[in-house]
Amino acid sequence: MDSPLKVDLNYLRPELEGFQEYFEKTMYPSLLEMETRRLEARKKANRRALLALIPLLLGVAAFFALGFSIREDALAFFAVIALYIIMACLLIARPMSRVGSDIKTFIMDSICSFMKVNYSATDNNFPFKVFKDAGLLPGYDSRSLKDHVHGTYKNIPFNLIECSLSKTHGSGDDERTETVYHGILLAIDYPYPISGKTLISSDSGMFKNFFKGLFHGQKIKVGHPGLDDHYLIHTSDEEEARKLLSPQRVEKIMALVEHIGPSALEMAFMDGYLLLSVRIDSAHFPVTSHSPATCTATVANIIQELCYIFDLIDILGSEEKTA
Repeated sequence: MDSPLKVDLNYLRPELEGFQEYFEKTMYPSLLEMETRRLEARKKANRRALLALIPLLLGVAAFFALGFSIREDALAFFAVIALYIIMACLLIARPMSRVGSDIKTFIMDSICSFMKVNYSATDNNFPFKVFKDAGLLPGYDSRSLKDHVHGTYKNIPFNLIECSLSKTHGSGDDERTETVYHGILLAIDYPYPISGKTLISSDSGMFKNFFKGLFHGQKIKVGHPGLDDHYLIHTSDEEEARKLLSPQRVEKIMALVEHIGPSALEMAFMDGYLLLSVRIDSAHFPVTSHSPATCTATVANIIQELCYIFDLIDILGSEEKTA
């Protein structure tokens, strides 16, 4: 039977050598203390929920006992009830939210420290603008950037962040907010100068594709049926683009496409970076206050996600001297 302290990982990876001992000696004692805090926070949240329920039930009982007209008074009454429920939920969730945030920060800091990279819960000078300028992101009204991991892997500097973009449509009662992008943005420092811009994007429809041609250069094909069939390639420097998209590089890109899916992956070369956008459906580094702080599966999942990013850098970060 496996030990409850065992973190199930591929320890053949050199960057994970010694992690099990590090987890037991460095992380686990602090996680035990945080688990105590988490259980206390859950009890506090339960007490608050019980206390919040009493006024709610009394209010409903008073509404009917005092003979208010459901037809005439119900709208105002239920508006007050809805506001009360929202405020109560925020108050109830606060203890769990606070301890959950502390647990995530500790786990991410500890793992990234072991793997010799840096972590910030929020944007820490992430090169966001270059992704927008490269044409990898849609138009948006508001953005959220979190879980910034940056540093050097195998002598290759990189920046990674989870990004969510939303756009508001309509106004007044018809106003609605739509999430137009949720994914991982990865900027890998390119080892050779890049003078132009080359965008490899999915088909966005006739209208958007037209504007890609206006803002991101001429459309080219590289002679690889997989890449040409799945993507549109626009560049401001055709000669440079064909060097960047050498047969060896295209094979690497297609290996990623097969793994990630053509609709999820887009990329660009610009301003000294190799830029990757990977659309995802859920949080990339999920840590919630609903799971025990000592849950080794949570730790394993985060490390596997980081290793996945390292694999992307392995595949695309190293360059042939002929590039």
